[in-house]
Order: sequence, then C-alpha cells, then structure tokens
Amino acid sequence: MTWIVGVPVLFGYAVALSAIRVTFQDGTERDCLQKIYPVGPYLAAGFAGSVAIGFAMVQRLIELLHGADRNSAWDPTEVAKWWPQDAQSVSSRFPDSERSHRSQILLLGAHPTRNAGDIPWPRCYVYKFSSPTFAVLEGQLHEAVSIGSGTDTKVYRERLRSIHHEEALEQLETGRSGGMARGLMHYITRTIEDAPTAGISRHLHICVVTRGQIEIGTNDRRQIGGTGANDLAMPRVATSLQELHRIVEQAGSSADGAAC
Repeated sequence: MTWIVGVPVLFGYAVALSAIRVTFQDGTERDCLQKIYPVGPYLAAGFAGSVAIGFAMVQRLIELLHGADRNSAWDPTEVAKWWPQDAQSVSSRFPDSERSHRSQILLLGAHPTRNAGDIPWPRCYVYKFSSPTFAVLEGQLHEAVSIGSGTDTKVYRERLRSIHHEEALEQLETGRSGGMARGLMHYITRTIEDAPTAGISRHLHICVVTRGQIEIGTNDRRQIGGTGANDLAMPRVATSLQELHRIVEQAGSSADGAAC
C-alpha cells in the first residue's frame, strides 16, 4: 500500500512525494522502501502495486533512457507515447500472483529545450500509467496526479483537488526557488498526519526534477526544544528488491509477493 503524488509546477520543475510503506503477504506492513528513482536525463519514476514489477519497470526505464549520449536528453512527451507498450511487456513476464497487485508508474520529466511559454523555466510533466494497458494520463500544470491506495482515500482526493487553488503554495516560490515543492511536502505530510490511513506512511521521499538536475530528499523534521513526539526521521529503506528481501528476512519474515 502506498501513495505517490506528483505535480508539474509552472516554475520549472516537477515534484513528487512518495510514501515508503510495504504490505506483505501475511498482511503485515513495514516502512522500509524507496519507491521513486532517477531513470534518465531529467526523468524520474515512482511505482505502486507489485514491488517486484515496480523495480522491473524502473530498471527497464533506466535501460531504455540511458541510451542517449552525454549531451542528449529525452523529450518526456515522446517517452510517454512509447512507454505503455514497454510497460505491458515488462508486466507480462510476471506470474498472475504478482500482476494481481496491479502496477502503476508515475513519470516526472523536464523538457530539455522547451520552456513553459515566454518564460525561462523549462516545461515539466507528470504522467500516470496503470495496468493492464498502461494508457497514459497527463497531469496539467499545478494539478496533482497520484498513484497507489492513497488515491482511493476520500479525504486525500479532496485535499489533492484543492492544490490547484492553493495560492499560498504558489506564493512560496516568491524569492525562493523550490518554495512550492517544500510547501507541497509539508501539505502532503500534514494531510497524512491529519487522516492516518492503513498502508500509508507519514515518512516521504521528495523528488524534484528540473532541466539538468534530479534531487531526492526526505520530509524529516526535528522540533527544537520539543519532546520528539512530532519529529520525523526516515528509517532504513531498501533501494532494490534484493535489499528489501534482506531487510525483511533479518526481521524473520518474507518479502515474497510484497505490494505497495
């Protein structure tokens, strides 16, 4: 179970917030998985559903998108056109037990040459792909697009719809590049904390994609002089399927059939 939210921002970047919880076959849950990664020049991808299929999708994107030479980058709009067919091919290699968890991919990208109109900021994109067809859904500027079980939570859906009208978030960009991304991080963190939901972790990775750069951080926080009750510190997370198996096996369990 998980929730990953992506927003293409007018100010020259796309941002995504990704929870880290995993659900195992015995019904137990654990906060232990990074689900969003750089996959190519100015492109990043996050996954929900089957963990095994998700990592296979990320790896396939890396293989396809790193074919460009060092001075080249992909047009995200073209990647979005051909990825559904490759995604179907990856998914088809897995047994029904994995495909039953479904699979979703959130793709973030910054155009290497096109700007967002008559302004110097690059045009950025967020695309959503869902099994079985992986048909593409494009998010509009300042529109939140999400994947994972959090998408089905009513209060979360309502909060996401309001992002497009949150002028206070846009104002955070004034005089401080990336201000809206940080504002979104606090907004989504608060949404989860205000309405805790099974399968959704309040620990988040934040990914910001712009022309020439991809940054991945966390929503860690520490209240100076507080009791520590409201602090957030990212626990150890797996960044590969093999590492997830090691973490879970050390705890005396199995990661086979893990879903997020």
